[in-house]
Amino acid sequence: FVSIDSIAISQRHMFRMPYSINEKTWLASIPIKKDYIEDLELKDAKIENVSTELGFLDKYREGEARRLFILAFDFKEREEKKIRREIEFSNYKKINQRFFPPCIKNILKGLKDGRKRSLFLLMNFLKSMNWSYDEIENLVIDWNKRNNPPLRESYVRGQLKWFKNKKINYVLPSCDNSIYYKDIGVCIPDEICKRIKNPLSYPFKAMKIGRNKLGRNKRTTKK
Repeated sequence: FVSIDSIAISQRHMFRMPYSINEKTWLASIPIKKDYIEDLELKDAKIENVSTELGFLDKYREGEARRLFILAFDFKEREEKKIRREIEFSNYKKINQRFFPPCIKNILKGLKDGRKRSLFLLMNFLKSMNWSYDEIENLVIDWNKRNNPPLRESYVRGQLKWFKNKKINYVLPSCDNSIYYKDIGVCIPDEICKRIKNPLSYPFKAMKIGRNKLGRNKRTTKK
């Protein structure tokens, strides 16, 4: 008798904070007691009808949120250090699009799903490829026009502004993170993909393979 919202329970989505307001419907996310499920009606979530007396996640151990954050932060730091050891960006000029991995090329074609996640990927990937902010902005604005439907321009501009001012450089999620790649249908690996663990490694692996092939061709020509 309970209708399940498959989007809400998707592994790539998070529940809204209790009492937060949906930007489209202006309905509130309200916690309810389990014995009220059958009586729940849409009008209960209207702002004028919401009562904030009921608590949410009131039972917890002191310090458990802090411990979770530390564990997650430490894990992220280890992953980023590992990737940075593999790639030294400062030794490279701007990387041409022809060396981009299949997932990034597929994102650039335009998407129906995963547009916000892909925006995060594009901005950070392009910065790691030594693209200037203006170049990133122009490509992102042009890319959004190919999305179906496009993201709101105000959202894209806001993300670009945040990206320009941020001081932290984010390493992209690894290739085995299905939420960012497989779930939105952009992960179509080629032979080079089998040799890497993160999309950031792809261009440098591709360029290395290209140089090796060029060297072999030169040696063959001399013979």
